Amino acid sequence: MAIRIILNGTQTELPRTVTVKEFLEQSRMRPENIAVEVNREIVCHSEYNRVRLKENDHVEIVTMMGGG
Repeated sequence: MAIRIILNGTQTELPRTVTVKEFLEQSRMRPENIAVEVNREIVCHSEYNRVRLKENDHVEIVTMMGGG
């Protein structure tokens, strides 16, 4: 069953409920380079495979960038 989430301010549809880890893998994002917040709460890397994205969740993903 498809669900809708708000990802970085944009409504996004997912084909089904997934964990944060599954979402990152499907999106080809490297977990070690990002921070994830679900409904205004930061998700620890150790919790990525436990936290499931649900209908109407607000998800913010920030990518760490190096430089100078």
